[in-house]
Amino acid sequence: MKALFILDWQWLKSMKFYLLIILGLSLLYCFVHPTLAVVFMPVMLAITMTKSVSDNLQRSTGAYLFTLPFTRKQYVFEKYIISIVPALLTSFIFAYALGVVNSFSKMGIPCLIACISAILIASLLIPLTIKFKDNGILVFRLLSIAIVVMIIVIAESFTSPDVLNSALFMSPSPWIFLMIGAALIVIIFISMFISNRLIQSCEF
Repeated sequence: MKALFILDWQWLKSMKFYLLIILGLSLLYCFVHPTLAVVFMPVMLAITMTKSVSDNLQRSTGAYLFTLPFTRKQYVFEKYIISIVPALLTSFIFAYALGVVNSFSKMGIPCLIACISAILIASLLIPLTIKFKDNGILVFRLLSIAIVVMIIVIAESFTSPDVLNSALFMSPSPWIFLMIGAALIVIIFISMFISNRLIQSCEF
């Protein structure tokens, strides 16, 4: 798996200008709309990392890719790691940093939305980009735009004062978080199973 992480690190370096733009916008949101800043950076990071799949599986690089010392199953597993884990860590960092300045209670819901969104984005886009390969770039862009717009609308509605002050969010039941966590784990495993089946049938 070391070869995979090195490969993605090289790919990330080629995307550094795009990543700097995302970071700059996120820092701007910290002053203008803190709750949106918690959601924006993790979501865009998850979307960016899943894009590496479509870039890897193009005809010009796909045949060479799987001559490297890793299996196709390891390839899929690594893609879920780099698409989900950095996004989750980023959401926690932004929520904590902004919670110190604003209020931790106000940052909790955006952080939860960011974590759920990052997992759903990876679970949806990774199998789709494996399926469509070269044509996945167009599908990727269209879905990314739709997902970002949808998440912004959801984040706005859930971070309104009326919702934040409701009984559901003032004293949430632990069972709600357990159910959400269990559902997300199931979604990840189903998505990984589908991705593994698709990657095994890929021909270049």
